[in-house]
Amino acid sequence: MSANTNVSNVNKNVSSVVKFYRDVKAEFKKITWPTKDEVKKTTEVVFVTLAIFILIIWLYDSVFGLALKTILNYLK
Repeated sequence: MSANTNVSNVNKNVSSVVKFYRDVKAEFKKITWPTKDEVKKTTEVVFVTLAIFILIIWLYDSVFGLALKTILNYLK
């Protein structure tokens, strides 16, 4: 009896794994990949945004650094 139960459990596990991979394959067919032009445009947007934030952070860092130097020189 336990041999039958073990075989039954193995069959259930195998069928579950097979169903999982069938579902994965079906979901992959639903994926729409971006075109090269879309990738180029979004990459440009990311780099421009990054450059803007780099400039803003550099500006804040410079202003606060200068202010801190001025305060420390004044306290000497």
